Amino acid sequence: MIASATLMWTILRSHVGLSTTFNRLLFGLCVADVISSFANMLSSITMPKDLDYMFPSVYGNTATCSAQGFLNVLGTFSGLLYNCSICIYYLAIVKYNKKDVYIRTKIEP
Repeated sequence: MIASATLMWTILRSHVGLSTTFNRLLFGLCVADVISSFANMLSSITMPKDLDYMFPSVYGNTATCSAQGFLNVLGTFSGLLYNCSICIYYLAIVKYNKKDVYIRTKIEP
């Protein structure tokens, strides 16, 4: 989570920022990783108090458990899709010799 946040900060502070396709894809991947890592960091804390006999440190309810599950699924699948997008980006660059302008105008939308 710290590494992804640092990478996001570095991308935003760079002189090109989010103007390149790769930086946008990498930034999105980092955002997805931060969301997924935050949901995983909460671990069993957000579980309903009804389960305190199984897990001693639970403070949540059904809504917090559902919110954590939503964030976990959102971050995981977003990260998967951004990873696939980066693979497609490099496929277009390396194999098909496409320029960044072509990718930005034809493939990215």
